[in-house]
Amino acid sequence: MDPARGIVAGERWECALHPDTQAPCRRVAKLAEIPREAKPLIKHLIEQRLLATDLDQESSEVTIEPAHEALLRQWGLLQRWLEEDFAALTTLEGAQRSTRDRKANARDHTWRNHRRDKELAEARKLVEAQKREAEAQKKMTQRTRVGLAIATGLMIVAGVGAWFGFSGQRVAERECAVAVTACS
Repeated sequence: MDPARGIVAGERWECALHPDTQAPCRRVAKLAEIPREAKPLIKHLIEQRLLATDLDQESSEVTIEPAHEALLRQWGLLQRWLEEDFAALTTLEGAQRSTRDRKANARDHTWRNHRRDKELAEARKLVEAQKREAEAQKKMTQRTRVGLAIATGLMIVAGVGAWFGFSGQRVAERECAVAVTACS
C-alpha cells in the first residue's frame, strides 16, 4: 500500500460520511490520534491550508480537519481512495452512529434488538449483492476460458492448414521444376 494512502485513507481521520446523503464530509480529529509517521504529511497539509487546526475547548487538545468539504469532492486522489473505501467508511460511520444511538437510548434492550434486526437485514442484503457479484465474475471467467479454448483451437487449425498449404506449394514447385526440366 502507498504510504500516503495508508496515512490518509488507512487511518480514517480525513472524513466521514454524511448519514443522510452518504456524501463525504469533513470530521474533526484530535492531532494526538494521528500516527507519528503521518505528522510530516499533516504539517505539510496544514501549511498548504488544506487542513485547519483548532483547540478543543472541552479537552484542550489540538484538533485538525479538512479546511473545506469541497476538498473531499475536488481532490482527485483522495476521492478515488474514498470511493475504494466507501463500504468501510459506511460501516465505520454506521458503527459510530450506533454507538451514539446506544448511549442516547440508555442501553434500552428493545431498541437494541430493533437496531440489530435492521443491521442484520442490511448485512444480508450486502451478502446477497456480494454473492451476485461473485456469480457474475465466475460466469465472466468461464466465458473467458471458453473463448480462449476456441481461439487456441482455431490457431491450431490455422497452423495445420498453413503447414499443408506450404507443403503443397513446395511439392507443386518441385513438380513444376521436374516438368520444366523434362520439357527442355
